[in-house]
Amino acid sequence: MEPPSTSFITVGRRLALFLALGSQVLRADIVRDWNQEALAVIRDQALSPAYASRDLAILHTAIYNAVESVAGTYTQFSGVGYAGAGSGPSGASLEAAAAAAAYTVMADLYPTQQSHFWNVYQTQLTGISAGQAKTDGVNWGSTVATDLLLWRSTDGAVDASAASYTEVGQIGYWQRTPPLYDPNPELPGWKNVKLFSAASTAAFSPPGLGITTRSDYLASSGYATDYNQVQSLGSVSSVSRTTDQTNLAWYWSAAPGTVTTAGQWNEIAQTVAFDAGMTIQDSARLFAAMNVAMADAAIVAWESAYAVDFWRPVTAIAYGDSDGNGSTIGDELWTPLLDSANLPEYPSTVSTLSGAAAGVLGAIVGNGTTFTYTADIDGDGIGDLTMTYNSFSEAADAAGVSQIYGGVAFGTSVEDGLAAGQDVGSYIMANNFATVPEPGSAWLVALSTVGLLVRRRRGK
Repeated sequence: MEPPSTSFITVGRRLALFLALGSQVLRADIVRDWNQEALAVIRDQALSPAYASRDLAILHTAIYNAVESVAGTYTQFSGVGYAGAGSGPSGASLEAAAAAAAYTVMADLYPTQQSHFWNVYQTQLTGISAGQAKTDGVNWGSTVATDLLLWRSTDGAVDASAASYTEVGQIGYWQRTPPLYDPNPELPGWKNVKLFSAASTAAFSPPGLGITTRSDYLASSGYATDYNQVQSLGSVSSVSRTTDQTNLAWYWSAAPGTVTTAGQWNEIAQTVAFDAGMTIQDSARLFAAMNVAMADAAIVAWESAYAVDFWRPVTAIAYGDSDGNGSTIGDELWTPLLDSANLPEYPSTVSTLSGAAAGVLGAIVGNGTTFTYTADIDGDGIGDLTMTYNSFSEAADAAGVSQIYGGVAFGTSVEDGLAAGQDVGSYIMANNFATVPEPGSAWLVALSTVGLLVRRRRGK
């Protein structure tokens, strides 16, 4: 089945961005500008959602730490083996620091496009007044980004695609899926990539199948419920799925050659930051926190996917008469609405990333924020489907269930992926990106604590 015909809003491409920067750099948000540059690369190079989430996290943590090491409003990002940027030069230009950090990261990650990024960077700098503040900002931003890139250079991402994977070849285990039966599974080594925020995935990993043996799980009523749901709603020729549900499946499909799921949430964040009139500091914080959460959520999802190694609905339904469950009926001709991702099914990666992003956006902006977003479902840079959500959690739930409507994930995978992503997002916000207490506030807190202790002692 072909995706819906394109209409609605045209998404800006690089040329439009570059021209806009020329006359409005002072009014433009440097954070969003570089985010758009990154999304263009993700789309043009058809990056994996895993790589996309990592690159976006590196970009935005560099911008954030370059800004906050000077401004000091929020705590700098730090991770295992990375203590943050230290103190930046007093009075340095936040805009210059952000632009230099972003350029340094983008030129390093995508060296073949360095000249384009240089032009964007120089255009931004022309809108910043010359002087010591600008000079200090440029030098400091570059230093912050270089240190962060050095930290992530040994995170294991380079070797992720080279890791080996062997199909088990048994009922209930993942097999390569049509239409291409790609012989190279998607990044089997991504499970070994170091998290940005924590030492291991143990605290976030979803529960898995939850039953002692795979055969027991396949014979369970819960599996039969998941199976029959996706068989009915996820087929390319489904008569049960509504038009709205079909559109939802395409809307969140994030196919190769689009900005991926991570990019969709970044486009949502762009809308939210613009609508809220965020400063460069608040924008940097929003994008950094959300992208760190999605990068770690992707690692959690990939680790569980290859550990559980569960089959996709298209394979499960083809072998439905051989799975040991009397409540499932096989159909070798069953075809999903969407093409399945080239990795094991559990948990849903779309759900996991969406749970993480929605949790962070809700924590910073407020979950009940209403927003409208137009998705480019085929990667041509033109918006195809527009939807409005009344909360970030509502959007994350929709992203999850869309995978059932698309025929590429089971309900349990969707639910557990959302929960795992939410756990990651909560951890990120609890351990990073907090407001730095003002000295006076800290003194008042200490003074009130002393007073409370005195009163307690007197009451004894």
